[in-house]
Amino acid sequence: MATTFNVKDYGAVGDGATDDTQAIQAAIDAASAAGGGIVALEGGTYTIAAQAGGAALSLKANVVLEGPGGYDSPATLKLANGSADTDALIRSVGDNTGVRSLNLDGNRSHTTGQTSGWVLGDSTGVVLDHVNVSNASGYGLDLRGDSSQLSLRGAFISDNGLDGIIASGLVDSRMADFFTDGNGGNGLTVIGPLTVQDMVSSSNLGNGIVLMGDAAGHSASLISGQVSSNRQNGVLVQGTDHAYLEQFAFSNHAGGAAFKADGAQGTELVDSSFQATGYDGGTPSIELHGSTDSVIRGNHFYDQRLGDNRELGPTVIETGASNGTRVESNVIGASLPPPLLNGPDSVLLANESTIFTTGTPGDDYIGYGLEFNDRVIYGGEGNDRIYPGVGNSVVVGGTGVDTLGGTSTSPFFQHSSTVFRYTSVDDSYRDATTSHADRIVDFNVSKDKFDVASLGFSGLGDGHDGTLALAYNAATGVTYLKSYDADAQGHRFEIALQGDYRGLLTAANFQALVRGTDSADSLKGTTHGEETLIGGAGRDSLAGLGSDDRLDGGAGGDRLSGGSGADTFIFSALGDSVVTANGSAQGRELITDFDQNAFDRIDVSALGFTGLGDGRGTTLKLSYDSTTDLTRLYSTEQDGQGSHFEVALAGNHLAGLQRGGIDFVLGEPAQVVTSLPPYTLTQQGTTGNDVLVGTHNRDFLYGGAGSDRIDGGANTDRIIGGLGADRLTGGSGDDIFIFERLEDSYRTATASHADLITDFSAAWDTLDVKGLGYTGLGDGTGGTLNVSYNASLDRTYLRDFTVDDQGRSFQVTLAGDQVTALSEQRFIFAQPHHEVAVEVLGQSHAGLASV
Repeated sequence: MATTFNVKDYGAVGDGATDDTQAIQAAIDAASAAGGGIVALEGGTYTIAAQAGGAALSLKANVVLEGPGGYDSPATLKLANGSADTDALIRSVGDNTGVRSLNLDGNRSHTTGQTSGWVLGDSTGVVLDHVNVSNASGYGLDLRGDSSQLSLRGAFISDNGLDGIIASGLVDSRMADFFTDGNGGNGLTVIGPLTVQDMVSSSNLGNGIVLMGDAAGHSASLISGQVSSNRQNGVLVQGTDHAYLEQFAFSNHAGGAAFKADGAQGTELVDSSFQATGYDGGTPSIELHGSTDSVIRGNHFYDQRLGDNRELGPTVIETGASNGTRVESNVIGASLPPPLLNGPDSVLLANESTIFTTGTPGDDYIGYGLEFNDRVIYGGEGNDRIYPGVGNSVVVGGTGVDTLGGTSTSPFFQHSSTVFRYTSVDDSYRDATTSHADRIVDFNVSKDKFDVASLGFSGLGDGHDGTLALAYNAATGVTYLKSYDADAQGHRFEIALQGDYRGLLTAANFQALVRGTDSADSLKGTTHGEETLIGGAGRDSLAGLGSDDRLDGGAGGDRLSGGSGADTFIFSALGDSVVTANGSAQGRELITDFDQNAFDRIDVSALGFTGLGDGRGTTLKLSYDSTTDLTRLYSTEQDGQGSHFEVALAGNHLAGLQRGGIDFVLGEPAQVVTSLPPYTLTQQGTTGNDVLVGTHNRDFLYGGAGSDRIDGGANTDRIIGGLGADRLTGGSGDDIFIFERLEDSYRTATASHADLITDFSAAWDTLDVKGLGYTGLGDGTGGTLNVSYNASLDRTYLRDFTVDDQGRSFQVTLAGDQVTALSEQRFIFAQPHHEVAVEVLGQSHAGLASV
């Protein structure tokens, strides 16, 4: 182990008044003379200043400054009042230096000149671990060097005069788990390559983060983090070649763009989110200026306006000579301005305005509150409760007796509406003896409507011949919409509305139905309303014209045109669109104006197709014929007459449809799922010794049996080792290590079967032991856990000294000295049982009963 040199042995006081500069430097010099070591500072404030300019402290090779850790008694180095010629609190002047668990206070309100907290110089092997730098008049951390190398973890850099952190010339370096907040310049500026993971940059007066290319254009990559409320751009990439950002959350930017690329090439921004950005009508969420070949993919642009009617800037805009941009597979809130791409080679592909949610076969609760987004929600089987929240939503309850929420009258819902869609009588019905009807609560007659057009219902009437009768039960306060015409199973369609809706419902509360005959019809919608057009048999022509229409041509080789709006082309039977055995396409539907950028969709969910593939089984194949300029979506499976299902679309739609825009049959997920990118991924091990490596997503990693090696990687991960002596590494981000059973991690009198956590972070990570019933830290008995450190092994132990009937006691091992880090704030404990005195009648003493 490294030799420790306590600064108080060299005369340091740490009282906030005494000048401790010479004493601390003496300890550093002694450690250096001994070949290196740890210079330890106990809790307190140590005043320092440069004696004749330069840095207050020079940190020499192989010397590390280390505070006590924890939050109860931190060690702080503070620049002395009146200092005028100190350029840094600490300067590294050798290799293998560092700082651990230490605060640096630049005291800029009582000093002059320009002082940075830490200056790297040209050092390598530098470790900055849980260092906080504030109030420096210069940079918080000046990490500019020449082929320097460092690792930064667990820092909080705030309220400094210039950039929170500036870095350049770094090689094989990494920064993770740090905050930059309230700095006078940029939160973070990086020139050249660097790996940055899990950072938060907020409320800085400059940009949140600036990535600049080196001479070759090489730049840093940003993996997982947040930027918010910065005065200029959230993230600015400038002069870079293939800068990469993934899993970043952008929010509340009132200055420049949330993300801006300036003179950059090949930038990728993927799987990130944008909330409350672009509130100034001239400010975009993403600006690409003079940049080429940018990829904006898999991001979610939230519409968070609620009751706010301010003009919003474009989601993505190209300015200058930008070109070659691909904006693909993003979710863009329906009321947000669309991307504005000017480059001749720039494209929009498979972006969506609507989030699709699918329930399970069981009884689900699906609710979104004030999360503003357009949604289509499929409840599936079961008695579901669905409350779509703010936005324009379509609710398909599915089978079961569902409770469905309408649009609130709250001002937050002024831009919202709900459509209740029914595609089968069995979704909501009454039989001869019992009602199996859905219950709709808070139906808003000014905003909500029923879509029962695919069942052939056109609106209110006497309950016969395609109409629904309205009946009110005063005893229960329920209004019923019902058909008196039963199907072959004796089921009559029925919906229940909580409340009295007599005289309130009009034609506007029903999806308009335009129905054809068995002949060749020409059906047209309107330019001002949403309609369902059903052609029936015959070679029909259907034109939706304006708004978001639904077109079902039926059999007969129809010609379908959606017009403007987000239209859906529905196929209800395999025979509706076919090519015969001899190749005749007379019975094939043609969609003439499919526009995925206007959010058009193809719905084949009723046909049992599950996805794209080679056209065999339940898959559909895509191809494009340049001679006819037609895209074909087809099955290679033939019916008894040798015909196969096929749809044709005018134009080349391969790239878009390969990424989305087709509604396939709903599966039966084990949990409610959405069409958003899978921000949480699950990996489960086997009964053997597994190696599980997380992604940049929020991972859930479960080792199972065996002695596993698990590495969470970036982002917030949940890790369960399971049985066996596992080696657990959280990686960057605020990770949670979960222990559910004694068998997961224990020791006996003769052997350890305990898990080892290799990189526990006192500032970010958490241990979840509530499933084992532990209620706090203590002596390791009575439901408490004991914390101890073995210096010879450099291991910290978390123990329960209570032994079960098999001689086992719970234990977790952590690398390093984590005693001060393991405060109760780093645990999720079970709620304690409170004991109260209860007087027992007939006895002279009170007993204790747990409640």
